[in-house]
Amino acid sequence: MQRSLPAISDQRKADFLNETVAQLEISFEFGYMNPEQLELIEKKAESINRMLWKLSKSLEKSEDRYR
Repeated sequence: MQRSLPAISDQRKADFLNETVAQLEISFEFGYMNPEQLELIEKKAESINRMLWKLSKSLEKSEDRYR
């Protein structure tokens, strides 16, 4: 019998990414990066968030298909 990992909600996935962005913003406030670096990272984080959301939706559809 194959065991599956517990599902992580979409909201929890978004929370992980939001927490990472918050930590980066704190790093910016303490002077560890400049505004351009922070902006670039935030744009990449947004892109990653969209990819994760699409992947999550795709996996849900795939799971529904095999039930």
